[in-house]
Amino acid sequence: VGAGKVQRLLFIAEHSAQHRSAALHLAVQELQASTNTATYCDVFDRRFTDACAQAGLVRDAQWIEQVDKRAQHTYERLEHDLTGYKTNLVKEQIRMGHNDLGDFYADRGDLSAALKSYVRARDYCTTSRHVLQMCLNVVRVSVLMGNYMHVTNYVSKAEQTPDADDMPALVKLRACSGLAHLDNKKYKQAARRFLEATAERKVPSDPAAAAAAAAA
Repeated sequence: VGAGKVQRLLFIAEHSAQHRSAALHLAVQELQASTNTATYCDVFDRRFTDACAQAGLVRDAQWIEQVDKRAQHTYERLEHDLTGYKTNLVKEQIRMGHNDLGDFYADRGDLSAALKSYVRARDYCTTSRHVLQMCLNVVRVSVLMGNYMHVTNYVSKAEQTPDADDMPALVKLRACSGLAHLDNKKYKQAARRFLEATAERKVPSDPAAAAAAAAA
């Protein structure tokens, strides 16, 4: 879902002439369900200009303007809230404020900014569950960025967290670890990590489906 789905659809559009039109239609539909106007504009203005025209897709300038305006208001509110939380020195509120900003940036497609916000939440985690969630947020964005060194580091950090019992989060983290091993061409280790994930929870075992689950 979300950014991961868009990435895969645009990959299909780029590499398969047969499926390009359908993939672009689905990608544009997915983008318009988010606030990611940057990728939307990139699709129409740079990467797939001719292909979009051939597929009958039209750039919606009004949608872009409306979404950007709402996003700016949301950003200002989130920044204002976070400043207030820091003034009050309430760690839980500061942690949630950073997470909210990370979610905002991720939906906008600004993955680097999202990663920074999620990492900043680390200093305000007060429970094992908080640490797991922070690691999962960092790993999820790192997968989308293709930064598998970050994936490996934060999966390790999560698994070393005492009393970590959030099994759905651990399953996703193990699937992401498998993807990192795949990227490094360590296929035996990748298979082991995918099996560890499926042993705990019934998730698809093929790499493509694991990637979809991990980036959800």
